[in-house]
Amino acid sequence: MNNTADISISPAVGTVPNTGVYVVTPSYTTTYTLSASNSAGTVVASTTVTVAPYVGSTYYTNSTYSGTTEPGTTTSQVNTGNGSATLAWWLPYLLLIALLAVAAIIIVILLLRKPVAQAVHYGTARAGTMPAVTSPVATLPATGSPKTTPVAVGPPAKFVAANGSELSLAGDGNPLGRRDFQSMVAPDKADLISRQHITVSYENGQYYIEDRGSTNGTRLNGSPIKGTGRHALKDGDTIDLAGALSFVFRS
Repeated sequence: MNNTADISISPAVGTVPNTGVYVVTPSYTTTYTLSASNSAGTVVASTTVTVAPYVGSTYYTNSTYSGTTEPGTTTSQVNTGNGSATLAWWLPYLLLIALLAVAAIIIVILLLRKPVAQAVHYGTARAGTMPAVTSPVATLPATGSPKTTPVAVGPPAKFVAANGSELSLAGDGNPLGRRDFQSMVAPDKADLISRQHITVSYENGQYYIEDRGSTNGTRLNGSPIKGTGRHALKDGDTIDLAGALSFVFRS
């Protein structure tokens, strides 16, 4: 600005020297206009300083440096020529929103993949015993024995042990095992009898016995019947369970 008689900056600044740098601190976006006059006329130049409230940032104009010293206040060096300032102040907020969206998607996926608990209900059974099984069990039929499925409940019948204890039978096809014979067998031999040892069924006026795959087997009148299907019972037949308990069938 050599040979200049009068130099001023507006707004608010006023007359300034014809050389050097003048620092301004606007609190909001402001366009500064520099006017230089001499005998030949007047030259005018403008620049805009953009202020983003409450965001600490750095602005760059045409050959001009601007920096924020505190929220809402910008310190700038105004030079001649026009310039513009940009600031990506929204970038941190965009990154935060993206992270929250990813977290929400992960939570939804985890909830959808969570297995649903299923309640399993069992019939009432005493501690240490298996629930009673009432569904039919596939067996190998004995030679000459009926092959139809037992469904009826028979007339009164019973097993009678040597000590006089008895077990009443209904012929309903439900399994009999350790807990059913506990009053008839010696305590030290009870574990030899399986929890589901035999099945006694009634059909067409006849009682039948079948070993249910017991661990230690069943004998009918001295012959093993494990794995041989159903066998007809007649009054006075002797049954032995696992060598632990013997009794007589009475109808």
